[in-house]
Amino acid sequence: MLKNNWFKAVIGLVVIIVFVGLINFDRIQRFTIVLSLFSPEKIADNFINMESIFDVNQINPAGTAYPLIEDMTLKLPTAFQYKDSTIQVDDYIEYTQTQGLLVLKSDTILYESYPSDYMQNEDFISWSLSKSFVSALMGIAIEKGFIASIMDPVEKYAPVLKGSGYEGVSIKDVLQMSSGIHFDEDYHKFSSDINRLGRVFALGSSFDSYVASLDQEREPGTFHHYVSMDTQVAGMVIKGATGMTLSSFMENELWIPLGAEAPSYWLKDSKGMEAAFGGLNCNLRDYGRFGLLYANHGFLNGNQILSKLWVNTSTTATEAHLMPGIQNFSSHPFGYGYQWWIPGGDEVDFMAMGVYSQFIYVDPINNIVIVKNSSNYHYAVEKRLTTFRHLEFFRAIRSTILKEHENQI
Repeated sequence: MLKNNWFKAVIGLVVIIVFVGLINFDRIQRFTIVLSLFSPEKIADNFINMESIFDVNQINPAGTAYPLIEDMTLKLPTAFQYKDSTIQVDDYIEYTQTQGLLVLKSDTILYESYPSDYMQNEDFISWSLSKSFVSALMGIAIEKGFIASIMDPVEKYAPVLKGSGYEGVSIKDVLQMSSGIHFDEDYHKFSSDINRLGRVFALGSSFDSYVASLDQEREPGTFHHYVSMDTQVAGMVIKGATGMTLSSFMENELWIPLGAEAPSYWLKDSKGMEAAFGGLNCNLRDYGRFGLLYANHGFLNGNQILSKLWVNTSTTATEAHLMPGIQNFSSHPFGYGYQWWIPGGDEVDFMAMGVYSQFIYVDPINNIVIVKNSSNYHYAVEKRLTTFRHLEFFRAIRSTILKEHENQI
């Protein structure tokens, strides 16, 4: 009798486990994928299939796309210099696992390629390129009066942050990655905060509750420390102020006005909140149109979508601790604006950057935009070296364009 009862108990436990497993199958599957998301053998396919792995909000394009002229006569430079090294361009494109490369001057496509059989209509995960889009949405929300002041505390529009490490932090501070929040952004350390967030996301918890659990370690506005959750807070502020999802707000106020050509997708959590810090998926040409918007000082497709002042301030290091090369007050040698990177020196170019080598490079003086999507697993070891090499790669392409233009005059 005792044996029968024990057997029934075991069978009952197995049934419960199977039942719970079936209910949570999607979460378990996502969790498994997250653990191997960046593995070299899977990273490329994962990066173009994020909308089939995670829950998403769709962002619809314009009825008529902003036209881009195709004049693909540009020949990329054969090599570029990084410090004392000469790097062959074809080798570098392959080495960095390039999935798409687009070069624009004004409204003209000078070069477009999709190595490894990827296609023009593929959606590529942007990772931290999303941050620059959130910056644009913040500028629009302020311009339209949804947000009274960039100096407002974030909890004014995101009440869940009251009592958290973010209470009292200004919108400006989160835009400038100067919130003072403690956060480990190391994608390659299993126990880091950013990877813990990924596992929390995969298992269905909300971004809002995760953000509200973080603590402050520095006085806000004094040190530039790259914290992805600062952008998540900016997204929470926009959602709270407008009463709209980021995806809906982007569709109405940015994507349709600039003339996007294809649907885009934003990863979201179980509560419907988008991964503002890095979950936007778009095709290469629409990333390019967004770059053109900034190259044209906020004007595109017949619309002044962003104010010139917002574009200028977003792409300028306006505070001492945000200046390029200020290592005592920053965790990165590049300067920083409102979610845009500023290399500095004698140049006025700026970049949106995402982990594993996603880039939008903008030279507003010469109206040149370069977009690169990659699944560069070498980033795990190279990190900043990858960023510095890409900057010189983009500048070499720009130099080639300008030399060709001089030869035509």
